[in-house]
Amino acid sequence: MQSFHLTSIISMLLIIALLSTLALNLCFSLMDKPIFTVIGYIFLLLGFVSIILSIVGLRLSFLSFLEFAGPLVGFMIKISLIMIGFIIMYISKTIQQDRLEE
Repeated sequence: MQSFHLTSIISMLLIIALLSTLALNLCFSLMDKPIFTVIGYIFLLLGFVSIILSIVGLRLSFLSFLEFAGPLVGFMIKISLIMIGFIIMYISKTIQQDRLEE
């Protein structure tokens, strides 16, 4: 039981660190790098996979902390993960296209 809490805390800290890094890079307009498109795809994939698995009754172990306040909150966080993935991909692709047109 104690290792579950440690794993979920570490996962939460890693996701917070990743999101803060993305926010800083967005502020400095560095979203034209292809790595941000890959990160957007990863967020999108994680969101879709976690929703599909939760329908079946399974969950990804490193995303299990998302269910801390019940299934509805977990579902909303997963939908937010998908939306963040779409937003990151859209912004990075738009900036790449704008830079190529100039």
